[in-house]
Amino acid sequence: TEVSRAVWSALDYCSESRCLVLVSGRPRLGKTISAKAWIDQHPGRARYCETPSSADDLAFFTAIARALGITIESNAKTKNLRPRIETALHGGDVVLALDESSNLFPSHNYRLARPARICWLMGLINQGAAILLLVTPQFFNTQADYVDKSGWAAAQWNGRIQKYVSLPEGLSIADLEKVARA
Repeated sequence: TEVSRAVWSALDYCSESRCLVLVSGRPRLGKTISAKAWIDQHPGRARYCETPSSADDLAFFTAIARALGITIESNAKTKNLRPRIETALHGGDVVLALDESSNLFPSHNYRLARPARICWLMGLINQGAAILLLVTPQFFNTQADYVDKSGWAAAQWNGRIQKYVSLPEGLSIADLEKVARA
């Protein structure tokens, strides 16, 4: 489908350029299934991770560690997982595809002027990590709301997005027929 081609092209670019790529499209359009299909066809080049909706940092880092195949001890701590994840992603040899990326922003603590997960990702990107974010329009609303309530200056974050892919509003009839046949 057109959506699959756009997502696959974005993943190719992210893998080759080792940068931050953002793919935006309406919910239920096929972003996730397209990303997973590309990842399955390119073993070892990318990992898929759904960003947890909880504000718990341990859940966030555990989800990424699992996606990367990093061993997680029964008494895992964020401070132990972070460096191992950073080592795995340093240099961009593996693309980290983060789905549900609006969950990167805190949903309740606007006193913090800097969203911790976003700042951590910026540090990874500065080290050459390849990260692809799959987002819905909610991501931009969540970011704008966070900026409005916290005063965080998002320009540093926005400036790190090397490629922005906006998916079509819907599937064409031909693409719907392909999906139905599959």
